[in-house]
Amino acid sequence: MGAKLGMQIRLTNNRTYLQNNEIKKFKNPGRIMRILNTVVPAILCASLLACGGNSQGGGGSQNTPIVPDENVQGEEGVTRNNARNLNLQTTKNQSIEIDLDEIAMPVGATLSIKDTPSHGEVALNSLHIASYQPKLGYVGADEFTYNLTQANGQKDLYTVTIDIKAAPTAKLEVTLERVANWKGDATAAYSIIHDDLCAWGVSAGGGMFQNWRELTDRNLVAAYGVVTSWCEEADFTEMQNMVNAGMEMVNHSHSHINLLENVEDWDTEFGLSTEVLRQRGFEVSYFVYPYDAFNDAMFAKLNNELDYLGSRGSPPGSPFGVVNTADMSTFDVLQPYRNKFDIYNEYNDPDEPRFSVYTGGSGDPLNKYVDDAVRYGGWAVRELHGIDFPESWGNVPLDIYLPHLDHVKTLVDQNSLWMDTPTNITRYRSSRAYCGDAIVNEGSISFMTPTAAGCQKYSAPLTVIISVPGSGSVKATQNGEDIPIKALGVDGTRYRYMLDIDPTRGATDITS
Repeated sequence: MGAKLGMQIRLTNNRTYLQNNEIKKFKNPGRIMRILNTVVPAILCASLLACGGNSQGGGGSQNTPIVPDENVQGEEGVTRNNARNLNLQTTKNQSIEIDLDEIAMPVGATLSIKDTPSHGEVALNSLHIASYQPKLGYVGADEFTYNLTQANGQKDLYTVTIDIKAAPTAKLEVTLERVANWKGDATAAYSIIHDDLCAWGVSAGGGMFQNWRELTDRNLVAAYGVVTSWCEEADFTEMQNMVNAGMEMVNHSHSHINLLENVEDWDTEFGLSTEVLRQRGFEVSYFVYPYDAFNDAMFAKLNNELDYLGSRGSPPGSPFGVVNTADMSTFDVLQPYRNKFDIYNEYNDPDEPRFSVYTGGSGDPLNKYVDDAVRYGGWAVRELHGIDFPESWGNVPLDIYLPHLDHVKTLVDQNSLWMDTPTNITRYRSSRAYCGDAIVNEGSISFMTPTAAGCQKYSAPLTVIISVPGSGSVKATQNGEDIPIKALGVDGTRYRYMLDIDPTRGATDITS
C-alpha cells in the first residue's frame, strides 16, 4: 500500500487486546504512521496484528499479544520488557512519523525514548509522535526503544524495529546491441609472452628483468615464461614485483626439455613446476611449451589434472602467425590450449631459419603481426625471448622493441587493441563462448548458460553494448552492487551505453 504526503494510515477501530482472558476493544486506536515524502511504500507490522499471523497470510507470531489496559497498574518502580513491538518498513532517505500512543495509555503515564537508533535519529513530541530519520544513504535494519512510565513508576519497555529498503527504481526499456568480441569493445586483442625467464637470473636477466618497466611506463602488460629450476631467490622476488605491476608469470616447464621426447618426465615438467610457482603465490594457469613442442595429450593433462585455463599451442597443420578469431567452438574443451602464435627470431644466428611468417619484405614483423590482428579483429599472441641481450635465443634489439611498444600503445589508446595477459584474454574469449548469448528481459540482462561448466571455469566479465530511450541518469546493478556504465553517445533517439557484466553473478538491472 502507498501513502501520500499528509495522509495517515490507521488501524481499524475494531482493534482488540486481551485482559484477564477476555477480549476487549481499544478506546482510541490513534494515528499509526505518516510518511514524510511523496508516494513511498511503507508497512506497519505490529504484533498486535502479528503481520497477519494466521493461515490467511502474514509472517508474525500467532500468539495473542498482551497489551496494558488504561486502568491496570503494575508494580511500582519496576521496568518490564513488554512483548509488544512495532516493526516498520520504509525506504532509503525517507522520514517516517510513528504514533506511540496507539496503545490505550494508562492514566498519568508518560512516554520517553530510551535507546536511540544506531543508524538514524528519532525525536518524540508532546503528542507522542516519534519522528525517525535514517542516516543519508543508509539501507538496512535499525531500531530504538521507548519507555511507557506509569504514575507509580512502573516502566514498560517497547522496541521499534525499522527496515530501511533501497528506493524503488524503474527498469528501462533496454535494447541489447551485442556482446563485444573483446574487452572494452576493442577491435582486436594482443599478448606478448617472453620465454625463458630466469635463464640468466636478475644479474643478467636476458634483458627481461631489466626492461619490463618499459611496458609499465606505457600502461602495457606482458607475460613471462618461467623455467622454475633456473630461478633463484632474487628472481622470485623480482617476479613478484612484476606481478604486482600487472605482469603475468606463465609456466615454461621445470627444466626446459622437449616434452614430446621426454614423456616420462611430464610429472616433473608440468606438475613440479606448477607446484613451485603456486607455492610461491603465483596464480599460474597458462603454459608455454619448451621448443614449441606440444600435442593433445599435454593439453588434456593441463586441463584435466592441473586446473589450467590455456596454453600456447597452434592446432596441427596451422601456420604460425595465424590470428586467433574471437569466436571459438564450445564442443572442443581443449581449444583454449591451442592458441596460435608467431615466433620472433629475426636477430639470431643468420644461418638459422626464420620462424615468423612475417619474415621478409618491408616493415617490422612485430608490427605487421599486431596490425593483422586489428585488420581481422582477432587475437595475436607474440612469442619473444630476450631483450637487447645477444646471448638470448631470438633476441630482439631495444631499438626494435621500444618502437613496437609505442606502436601498440597508440593502437590501445585508439581502442583498436586490447593488450592483456594471455590468461585474461583466454578467460574473456572462453567466457564469451561458454556463457551463451546475452538476453534482455524487462530491463534485466542475463546470459543463457551461466551455469555451464566452461562458463563457471573461465568466469570473466563480458563487455555489453546497450541502448535505452531518452536521456537522463542510467544505473546498472548486479546482486545489489553498482557496476560501472559508460555513456557512448546518442544514435537517433537511443542513448547508447557500455558495461562489463559477469555472466556467473546473475542478472544485471538497468534502471533510471
